[in-house]
Amino acid sequence: MQPDAPNANRDTAISTALNTLFTDEEINGLAWELGMDGENAATGQTRSAKAVALTRAAVQRGKRAALVAFIQRDRPNAEL
Repeated sequence: MQPDAPNANRDTAISTALNTLFTDEEINGLAWELGMDGENAATGQTRSAKAVALTRAAVQRGKRAALVAFIQRDRPNAEL
């Protein structure tokens, strides 16, 4: 199943914001705030991989809007 373009673009923007504006520890903290185990939800060797993994995990669990809200709370200038 292909994701629809608006959501795919939004997910890319979310992952990019996480990768460029947050540290590895902060990404793990956001996972925890979403009720996910940071080490499992934000897996990956690089910050970019962690950002993508957390975004995918949030989408799969129906928590995209909550993740966006946390990003905007912590980085109000993030363009999402």
